[in-house]
Amino acid sequence: MNPFSLLQLISRDLEKLETELKNFLRVPAPVLSETGVYLLEAGGKRVRPAFTLLAGKLFRYDEKMLFTVAMAIEVIHMATLAHDDIVDDSALRRGKPTLAARWGNGVAVVTGDYLLAKAMELVYSMKNREVAAILARTSVEMCRGEICQIRTSYDIGQSVYDYFYKIRRKTALLISLSCEAGAIVSGASREEARILRQYGHCLGIAFQMVDDILDLDGTKEKLGKPVGSDVRQGIITLPMIIAMNGPGSGALRLRELLARKDKSEEEVAEAVQLIRRSDGLSLSLEAARRYIARACQKLPELPDRPARAALTKMAEFIANRRH
Repeated sequence: MNPFSLLQLISRDLEKLETELKNFLRVPAPVLSETGVYLLEAGGKRVRPAFTLLAGKLFRYDEKMLFTVAMAIEVIHMATLAHDDIVDDSALRRGKPTLAARWGNGVAVVTGDYLLAKAMELVYSMKNREVAAILARTSVEMCRGEICQIRTSYDIGQSVYDYFYKIRRKTALLISLSCEAGAIVSGASREEARILRQYGHCLGIAFQMVDDILDLDGTKEKLGKPVGSDVRQGIITLPMIIAMNGPGSGALRLRELLARKDKSEEEVAEAVQLIRRSDGLSLSLEAARRYIARACQKLPELPDRPARAALTKMAEFIANRRH
């Protein structure tokens, strides 16, 4: 299911936003224009802009301001994808060659830097110090999360706490910002903005947890990349931590495989099967659904408008998505 089949309320806004993003990324520099638009057109659910626009629909909907916020957040997200694919040495994203695979690491690095600079242009144009400050703090914490993930690759001694430290910074904070910033520029009260920030934070954690589950339990066709990518890259996720700490020889064998930096495809497949046979996937999904329930807990305190129901539907989609 496409999440935006649930979002008729903002479907036209998202179409218009897509056009504005494309025009914004088309610049006189041919290579940067090509790589920026290529990354945009590679797909993506535009989850973050959707949350920003829905937050605005709850209050005073200022299209110009909301579009600026949504575009800045999505461009930052795109920049992190360009850099992540270099760090992870990924050949595919959403079924298409990554920037690094198609243009090389040098062009991919500069494209990511360029996108961050373009996002700064948008932030400056808003002239909203509160949103700018939140976005700056979020960007810093995202980098901390990424550095932590790089430094702990193949480290099988990681705890559940370590896992949540990373995913809060890598995923949850930007989704949280999307909701909070949309509320702030739309005249929400501090309490209403806080509720949306917490909603986005919990939903962002659940979103990453489901991503990590699907990496082990999905298919290459639906994921747009090979199953077990995290196993190959040494990224230790919650299903792996649970499986490694389970009983029996399977857990010991899994620890051995996950700690190995040079794994054959047969060893990757074996590790994936060991995780699938453990409680790792089911317990992780239970945890993700608890976060989704927590995300929706205080939504009834927000204005009773169609956007509130759409936020609930987005949470349900994340709980049940298969790609």
